[in-house]
Amino acid sequence: MTTPKSAQAAAYAALISERSSSAQADRRLSFEPSCVGRLLKDEAPPRHYLKRLAFRLADRAALRRAELRARAFGVIAADRLNRGGAA
Repeated sequence: MTTPKSAQAAAYAALISERSSSAQADRRLSFEPSCVGRLLKDEAPPRHYLKRLAFRLADRAALRRAELRARAFGVIAADRLNRGGAA
């Protein structure tokens, strides 16, 4: 026998599942307004998006390398100061 709380949770889960599946179906059927007849929204992203993503990731990697270099330099400089000057 199910308790009222578990029955309510099951009903809520079924409602969410139904909503998400209908939203996915809507997304599959909807087209971009400016390019009817092209790929569906769920298909591969446009090429320019992939290029922007690649540049963003490369920028992030370059920033991380610069931060690591700056930290390493800061540690070396602090070590030299603690030892009493340039070695």
